[in-house]
Amino acid sequence: MRIEADAIVVATGSNYAAPFKPQDDSIATFKKTLIDTASQIAASDSVVIVGTGAAGVELAGEIKVAYPGKSVTLVGDQARLFPMYAEKLHKELSGRLETLGVRVRLNSPVSGLRQTNAPYDGEITLVDGTKLSGLIVPAIGARPADSPAHELPGARREPNGQLAVDAWLRPSSLPNVFVAGDLAATGDGMTIVTIGKHVPWLKRTLLKLSEGQALENLAPYKGWRIPPILVPLGPELGVSLVPLGKNGTTLGDWFTSKLKGKNHFAPRYHKEFNR
Repeated sequence: MRIEADAIVVATGSNYAAPFKPQDDSIATFKKTLIDTASQIAASDSVVIVGTGAAGVELAGEIKVAYPGKSVTLVGDQARLFPMYAEKLHKELSGRLETLGVRVRLNSPVSGLRQTNAPYDGEITLVDGTKLSGLIVPAIGARPADSPAHELPGARREPNGQLAVDAWLRPSSLPNVFVAGDLAATGDGMTIVTIGKHVPWLKRTLLKLSEGQALENLAPYKGWRIPPILVPLGPELGVSLVPLGKNGTTLGDWFTSKLKGKNHFAPRYHKEFNR
């Protein structure tokens, strides 16, 4: 298929294990997956989450708040939570997870992970020989979806599947093709916060291009100096880091709950989609 346009933006997103993202285009299937996973969690005495990124950490908090008596273990192979940020974020989150009763096992690569695309009842083994069993929930990160942009002339795929881009978010030798979101290797991270920065820049840039201005005369994309992150642990607790100060500023429960924990941005998107 050949697509011709004055400007093209490719934003094909990323894949993640169920239930965190849909596995196909069916809304009905996604709803069923969410309901089925909630039932699995409710029925399990022990939940083991493999992966200590935002999805895994948030899920651990959500489950422990909803089911205080349930055993929840969070397992990761890195030395601390979110090592790309100031250590205070790790300390604040670790303290809250401990208070909730979540067991955190860091520096713990796992073996025996039977699948990575959905939760399952089973057992894994940590590097020290410890065996953990129950509902195993893989949360080992997003990976950019295969995209037509990967096949463009001059496109360069990064090891994580993203596409290298120039200063104006162009991934190839085609001067009018742009990429955005999880596909673009801007260094901002694959989060909703990143697409929230890409889109306004693209809107301004494409409008100026439509007025006949040359792209090279327009301001290039400027990513986050320190990408903000909000990590709720249920509706009331959580820690955030915003790009203020040399290493960012850590904010606690009230800020994280108000911005994300209570509703996970649902009212904002209802408004944007005129729901």
